[in-house]
Amino acid sequence: MNDNYVLLSPGQKNIQVINKGQDDEAFCFGYKTHLFFQILYYLIIIISLGLLVIVFYWKPEWKVYFTCRKSDLSQADYVVVRDGYNQIFVVQVIDIKDQSITLSIEQNLSSNTYQNSAESNIEEPTDNNLKYFIYHALRYYWSNQTRAFEKLHALDYSTPCNSLLREYKGYSALVQNSKLQFYGPNSIEVEVKSYFRLFFEEILTPFYIFQIAACTLWMIDEYYLYAICIIVISLISMILSLVETKRQAQTLHDMVKTNNRINVCRGNDTFEEIPTEKLVPGDIIEIPASHEMVMTCDAVLLNGNCILNESMLTGESVPVIKTPLPHSENENEIYNVETHKRSTLFNGTKVVQTRNYEGSRVLAVVVRTGFSTSKGELVKIIGMTYGIVILAKQGVKFEDLIIRALDIVTIVVPPALPAAMTVGTVYAQNRLKKKSIYCISPPRINVGGKLKLICFDKTGTLTEDGLDLWGVVDVDENKHFKHPIHNISNDLKDDNLLRCLATCHSLTRFNGGLTGDPLDIKMFESTKWQFIDEHLTPVNSKFEQVTPIVRHNKRRRSSTQNRDEQQPNEIAIVKQFTFSSSMLRMSVLCKALDENQMHVYSKGAPEKIAELCKKETLPHNFYDMLKIYTANGYRVIALAGKKLDESISWANSLKLTRDLIESDLDFYGFLIMQNMIKPETTPVINELKNAGLATVMVTGDNLLTALCVGRKCGIVPKNNKVIFVEAHPPEEPHEEQDQVNINSRTVPARIEWKLAEDSIDLDNMDVDLHTTSTININNNNDINNTSYQNTYPDIQTVIDFTGKSSFTFAMTGHSFGALRKYFPEVFEKVLLNGAIYARMSPDQKAQLVEHLISIGYGVSMCGDGANDCSALKAAHVGISLSEAEASVASPFTSKIQNISCVPEVIKEGRAALVTSFGVFKYMALYSMIQFISVLILYAYMTNLADPQFLYVDLFLITPVAVFMSANKAYEKISVKRPLGSLVGFVNICSIIFQIILVGIFQVGIIAYVSVQPWYVRNKGDPDHFKKNNKSMEGTAIFLISTFQYVVMAFVYSKGPPYRQPITKNFLFVFGLIILTAINIWITVSPIDSIVDLLSMKKLDSDNSLSIFRFTIVGLAVIFFVLSYALEDSVVDTEWFKNVSKKITRKKEPKNKYKKIQKLLDNDPQWPYVDKIIFNN
Repeated sequence: MNDNYVLLSPGQKNIQVINKGQDDEAFCFGYKTHLFFQILYYLIIIISLGLLVIVFYWKPEWKVYFTCRKSDLSQADYVVVRDGYNQIFVVQVIDIKDQSITLSIEQNLSSNTYQNSAESNIEEPTDNNLKYFIYHALRYYWSNQTRAFEKLHALDYSTPCNSLLREYKGYSALVQNSKLQFYGPNSIEVEVKSYFRLFFEEILTPFYIFQIAACTLWMIDEYYLYAICIIVISLISMILSLVETKRQAQTLHDMVKTNNRINVCRGNDTFEEIPTEKLVPGDIIEIPASHEMVMTCDAVLLNGNCILNESMLTGESVPVIKTPLPHSENENEIYNVETHKRSTLFNGTKVVQTRNYEGSRVLAVVVRTGFSTSKGELVKIIGMTYGIVILAKQGVKFEDLIIRALDIVTIVVPPALPAAMTVGTVYAQNRLKKKSIYCISPPRINVGGKLKLICFDKTGTLTEDGLDLWGVVDVDENKHFKHPIHNISNDLKDDNLLRCLATCHSLTRFNGGLTGDPLDIKMFESTKWQFIDEHLTPVNSKFEQVTPIVRHNKRRRSSTQNRDEQQPNEIAIVKQFTFSSSMLRMSVLCKALDENQMHVYSKGAPEKIAELCKKETLPHNFYDMLKIYTANGYRVIALAGKKLDESISWANSLKLTRDLIESDLDFYGFLIMQNMIKPETTPVINELKNAGLATVMVTGDNLLTALCVGRKCGIVPKNNKVIFVEAHPPEEPHEEQDQVNINSRTVPARIEWKLAEDSIDLDNMDVDLHTTSTININNNNDINNTSYQNTYPDIQTVIDFTGKSSFTFAMTGHSFGALRKYFPEVFEKVLLNGAIYARMSPDQKAQLVEHLISIGYGVSMCGDGANDCSALKAAHVGISLSEAEASVASPFTSKIQNISCVPEVIKEGRAALVTSFGVFKYMALYSMIQFISVLILYAYMTNLADPQFLYVDLFLITPVAVFMSANKAYEKISVKRPLGSLVGFVNICSIIFQIILVGIFQVGIIAYVSVQPWYVRNKGDPDHFKKNNKSMEGTAIFLISTFQYVVMAFVYSKGPPYRQPITKNFLFVFGLIILTAINIWITVSPIDSIVDLLSMKKLDSDNSLSIFRFTIVGLAVIFFVLSYALEDSVVDTEWFKNVSKKITRKKEPKNKYKKIQKLLDNDPQWPYVDKIIFNN
């Protein structure tokens, strides 16, 4: 049985684990419908007047539990899926019994195309039933062999590379139709629901059910005017929401929907045009060259070349060249989407050009369709990317008592709370958009306010995207480095080094210009060679393949005349082994057209190239020179190559494996590129550092180059010592390691800690360094043992640390992997002070982000979107620097190509977070003010009148809630971070303190009214509660509460250090002034029509101004002073937070990284620089 699908026990055949050990691991429970309980279900629906439908709509699993009974999974009609987050999903099992399914499950999964037999002779399967369910847009089919539901994999799972090249020749229409039933249509459907359905689904949500119940209650209680106004407002809000929801769904639908047709092979070089929806894994398709085509599936290129625009997936605007899947000498090599992405055409990418010999068809085999494709995965992410006792004593009837109780509930829970809390996020999103920062996941904006650590890619993010060629360093016949050459085309002779620069690339011609990696373009253009159109060369017609040609007009001495003449030097690039982030190198197989021998040229990371070179061809100070350039921030690329034996023909050379090609190379020299730091980088890093935010660089570049850039931009503080962490997995012992006292045959995993040296100034460097080793380091390293040697100089240093924060860790991806696997406890400690992570693969970048999150950091990742997609998705806040307006690779996309967007996201995130908390507290206080008012008035057998409720909700609360969130973000990032918990102790205390203050003043105003000589207590009739609303008590409570609403809005609309001062929110301030003026007017000197309109009772014996009315205004002023002082001088102070920690008994830090730091502060030996740690 497949390990991913395990039946828990023989006695529990209705339970299964799917995706075991993976992130999407889940439990499946089988249920079969039962006729008796289905009949009972419909009877109860009739009896409950349909209320049960609403309950089961909210909880569909309850319907399954009620109408079905547990059954064997093979007989199940429904499957209840519970994932690792305890979320429950109900999926229906689909059982297809169709004669069109002419193949069994095993035959559908097989690569056999059944082209050798007539369609009528296809063996009829014993069981052509197809049973499956769809969970998270993926199919899980029932396998009779394993007796379990299996996840339906396409050809990206356990398919040998050579099988894709040899076994797939095209399906017949009948076979394709059977596989289409099995795999499903090749479409990514985003359903656009009708307005009626959207309205029906929206109105059945708990929020609107609560609204309907509240309005019904108000109608029963004769609050007709108030209920009608709320219904109208809710309908308008719902309609606007539905229009926006449908617009977004339509936009996503249009983005992913395709109605293309494509030629598919039917075998024997016969092609038929079919809709792309009918494609299945294993189909052979033709990639047309006549027009731009958007891929609708994931496919592997079999022949020819393609140029694709992958910006939709990666945000990378540079076209990508795709080459055919190479034949593998290893028959067991499995096709992998990441490993073989250079040969994979991804769904959603645009094919802008195809090339093949003399117009031959460019063919590809389909490997994934529908939601299984790369685009489908992204679409899934986006879609899955919103006083009763007193009344009883007064003799109120039971039914009225129930209405009063429910009425209080509708007051305590404000219907507008969810909408009000999202207003701040909407404002922040619009402000970011004006700054060319686009967000496809608005909830992530608030998360940006909680960030504690920012990870940066280097090239294209911290430094300029394009590399400038600084020069090359050649070697002489004695294997000594020569002086650097800057003018390559004039000063570098025509030898192997120049030819390597001219040929070792993956460039192609597109729209009249060269396209490819910017580094390759810079390198090739420095040679002044020509790139010849492949279709015009005679080499193609001879070998029937696309062969790039590079040409150099060199001077040769004529044999017939004593003069120089221009003679072309043409080199054909026969085969390319493209760059791989795991191998850190690329190679080409070339042939000069005037020579008989084939040549190999390679370039890549110096450490990797040195492993492939013959020892005697490497200069003795190879690593010294590498250290000099990398320590000063230059990007160093090693160049090497070799001649193949003359006996190897062109045809035979195409069969050579990469391992054979890239072995026993001759070292040619260094290519030195300089990568300038962007002018915005250093100020932004300093701004983040000053705000107490940690910064980390994670890059695929050389460690010393990364360290130099880190020092220059401020990621590594100037006064900090840098410690290289070298972690090594277990390995066989070497002779030079005899001093290590171990008894086992292998050296166990270990960690070495070394102090980095200061960089060397190249401008003032002794030129003899290129020929001799004058650096005082140990040069006795064995260059063949480069798995852990020679990564850094062997330096023995005694370190004197003056403080625990005076050091920074730096490491490579090799050490990162070993440390993570063999030293997990030390690994977490290193993460706290790690700042430079170099030679990191895309997967390791994502792993670093995930580990930082696991120890409690709020992590952001900022990258250029090319190799950073996984890390961008893994981070809490991923920011892609892309020219695309919205990249699906990350929640945030900045069109500004520098990291100045990072502080803006943090500022807006903090402003939105504080705004959300402020609005929550305000809406809570608004509800509690009404709640207290109603409770007090119930004691006097009265309540607020309809017009008074409307005045508060429509004219006070609505404009305040809208404009309260409009405060812009503060211009500086504060060291002090905002509170991260909505229901934290401090926030709850703030609300409780204000509630008490509100209650005191409302009770006080009632007491003050009751002692007035003109006061008459309300004598309400319990049987006609509605008629009792016009009372002196109600009027007094209403007038004081109107001021309380305005005061609380001012108190909870906080400014610095997260938002700009309230005075800069002109609309909000203007609104508060107008509302305060109106409140004073209706309190001090209202006209009779206003008194009648608001159902108020006259509070004095005549209409003249009285001391009592001014007293209410005076009490409102006192309430403002006390409320503001309570929030500003008590709740927001450090001493109160310290008191709250003692009250909540918070002795240990909540976040894991703080606990680790506390342990390290008490460890006098940390960091362990003078030790080697072994894993026992």
